[in-house]
Amino acid sequence: SGNDLVERFRDQFLPMRVTQEASLSSANSTVIRMPLSSKCLKELEAGCDRVKQIFDRFMQNPSSTLLSLKSVIQVSLSTWEDAASQPTLNYSVLVDPSVATLRNPFSEKKWRKFQISRIFASTSAAIKMQ
Repeated sequence: SGNDLVERFRDQFLPMRVTQEASLSSANSTVIRMPLSSKCLKELEAGCDRVKQIFDRFMQNPSSTLLSLKSVIQVSLSTWEDAASQPTLNYSVLVDPSVATLRNPFSEKKWRKFQISRIFASTSAAIKMQ
């Protein structure tokens, strides 16, 4: 039917059905499909190079990427070639959920106070007011 988005945009939703056993959609996941923009598609070689740069930048220090993303537990990078029936996992990094809270040692309220005090502590206006 015209409203069946999975059928209409099959190539967009296909990555969500990676295997019969493990569906990414049931794992509360986000799939980011690359190339990231149509600009990358215009120049195929330059587009492939840009995707490789993004992969390489992430793989140089993946744990630091996860530090700033407190609700992200795992990041995986896969490639899916046109002729392949399944994607190939290139890299994956996982934060143990039992220690995930250690990435943010401050509660939200304390963290906001800390950020605000840092902002005002660095201005001469704050010093004059005190």
